[in-house]
Amino acid sequence: MTDVIVQARTEILLQQVERIDIITQGTQGLPGIAGPRGLPGPPGGATLEYTAGVALGGHRVVILNREGKLSYASADNVTHMGRVIGITMGATEPDASCQVQNFDQLDEPSWTWDLNKPVYLGLDGILTQELPTVPQSRFSMVVGFPTSSTSLFVNLREPIVLS
Repeated sequence: MTDVIVQARTEILLQQVERIDIITQGTQGLPGIAGPRGLPGPPGGATLEYTAGVALGGHRVVILNREGKLSYASADNVTHMGRVIGITMGATEPDASCQVQNFDQLDEPSWTWDLNKPVYLGLDGILTQELPTVPQSRFSMVVGFPTSSTSLFVNLREPIVLS
């Protein structure tokens, strides 16, 4: 004789129902509470704000000095290699705020760029299309490319030591 064992199983099926109650319907807030919307700025990350360490001219290449303030970059100073942060958007006084662009389009009506040449860091922050040479320059660095005679696409490149 064979014993058969039957085990009883009970299954419980649960169904979960999510209930959402809307108490009140949201409405548009009052316009202008935070103030009027400003003019659109440059793309995010393209323009940064720093404090000037010295009086600075507009459209000049800059670095941060030991105090974390802006000063001119210069291709004749090898310690400026790898420290260039961008191009000033305008002139400023010492200890004043200064906007610096490190990427994207920059326009200046007085420029007369040759579209066939890149733009380099020169001496004392000057933008130039003359290829840096020894002994005047210690390194070469492309800071952008002209997109028209009065526009520069800022695109900081790696510096190259000149010997």
